[in-house]
Amino acid sequence: MGYIYCIEDILDNKYVGSTKGEPFGRKKVHLYRKYKPSGQNYSSRKLHLEHSIIYILEECDNKILKEREQYWIENTECVNERRAIVNKKEYMD
Repeated sequence: MGYIYCIEDILDNKYVGSTKGEPFGRKKVHLYRKYKPSGQNYSSRKLHLEHSIIYILEECDNKILKEREQYWIENTECVNERRAIVNKKEYMD
């Protein structure tokens, strides 16, 4: 099973993500990425992660995880800039 989760900060900014693992540990990953010097631009960096909560939006089969993540991104006012990766070709583009 996989999870679609939302991280919501103190200013009501939201980030939607997915994981095949335990969702509540994802906040630590996003905090690490926020302060890690890298060339990658993660949408969750826009959040005040130090003052945020994480909650589950949906539990679903791993086979449709990215499809459901994309649904939530499209139907939630969120800071996500990228589409959920649907296939390898999209990832490479």
